[in-house]
Amino acid sequence: MIDDRSLRQYVLTTVRVIAENCDANEADLVDCLRCLGYETLEAELLVVFVPLGLARAVIVRVSPDLRSKLSDHVLIRKGEQEKKVKLRYVPEFAEALKLGEETFLTGVIPKEPFTAASRLSVELNLLNQALEAETTLSTISAPILLRLGEVPGFDDWYNRTSPKETVKKKLTLASFGFLYGVVLAVLGFGASGGGHSDLMLMLALSPDGAGILLWPILGFVICDLRSAWSRRIFLLLMVFHYSSFLLYLYQNWESEIRWLPVASSNVLFVLALGFYLSGQLLLWKTFLTTEGLVESAKRTAA
Repeated sequence: MIDDRSLRQYVLTTVRVIAENCDANEADLVDCLRCLGYETLEAELLVVFVPLGLARAVIVRVSPDLRSKLSDHVLIRKGEQEKKVKLRYVPEFAEALKLGEETFLTGVIPKEPFTAASRLSVELNLLNQALEAETTLSTISAPILLRLGEVPGFDDWYNRTSPKETVKKKLTLASFGFLYGVVLAVLGFGASGGGHSDLMLMLALSPDGAGILLWPILGFVICDLRSAWSRRIFLLLMVFHYSSFLLYLYQNWESEIRWLPVASSNVLFVLALGFYLSGQLLLWKTFLTTEGLVESAKRTAA
């Protein structure tokens, strides 16, 4: 996914693209963003949720009574189904709403681009029609999105955005993490030669014997590395693990050099080391290839 600073820039870029192409429809705006290097799904999300978020900031100022009457979700048409997505779980919407409110205080988005982008919101258009007709709106129904459900990658995005699916995936990965720690601890103990060499066992249990809990926590964290905070937590836990193991090695290197060659089973040592390294490669591959992370780095470099 996208870190917080990149997401802010994505929203501002979307506003600029909409302002520069006032007569374009949603498909044309998506194409414009794709020409700038955005993936199709991300471009669709921005074109849909940025105007919606910006317009919410306008609506609650024009008609404060509508704040509690605005829908907290959207419905996305997928074939004959309508899938419900809570807006608070959509980062593009949340950032656009934040920037919309900030604009009224600081003018971070100039008036003309802000107006051009927010007027694409069906909710704001309904409010304008009601004001012109001198009527009031008792409520505004949830917007129904017709294009997003057919975009490649939508199902994965929906599963990540759905709280139930996210919790299920987190618990599954945490269970795999716990299993990884247990198997690694068993192999490490087997390779210890009756406790004479704890080198491989400490790989499983660092930091300070709590490593058996570290792996399920990491499994829980890597389920969703889209936010900056989750990536920071991941890095903090990994640094804590590595530094604790290196501290053990520094304090016990003489003992390990003396006992490891004679006490440890070569087969179990190789199995434990290979199993540990496989898990580490999987963790770091997940971290480095998280959706948007590499792409964000490429855009920054460009």
